[in-house]
Amino acid sequence: AEAETRGMLKTYETFFRDYLAIPVISGRKTEKEKFAGADYTLTIEALMYNGVSLQSGTSHYFGQKFSKAYDIKFLNRSNGFEYAYQTSWGVSNRMIGALIMVHGDDNGLILPPKIAPRQVAIIKATSDDETNKLADKLNKQLLNANISSYIDSSDKSFGFKLAEAEVNGIPVRI
Repeated sequence: AEAETRGMLKTYETFFRDYLAIPVISGRKTEKEKFAGADYTLTIEALMYNGVSLQSGTSHYFGQKFSKAYDIKFLNRSNGFEYAYQTSWGVSNRMIGALIMVHGDDNGLILPPKIAPRQVAIIKATSDDETNKLADKLNKQLLNANISSYIDSSDKSFGFKLAEAEVNGIPVRI
């Protein structure tokens, strides 16, 4: 069972590191910190900017404690009933909180490129023909490279466009 719970923990670590760009430390909770009723609890802890650790994902092994308490059985290979061995894995809205605490500031949130719906915003200061052609060319190059980009052609001011892209978490603004 520990291999399965450790496998799930590795999945959490990979997702946090490679997609959310949040470093984590993984390990086993102490007897006092583990989930009540669990044989053991494994966790990933994300370090916030202020030095505080945030428990960001857990994997609990319950053995048969809860299945016996709630009479949860299965039919085994010998055609006999046996109490189930249970685990519980989970990440929650703490993951969203960690993302905001690590990548946000008073000006907004910069989403990591792998989860950002749009990775690049091209914001034109002017809309003359040369600028429009250059923006179109750059946007096509980015899209051809599988980078999600768009040109903000709205009538809003240049400063508003920059601020809006930042608040929306666009990682790169050109």
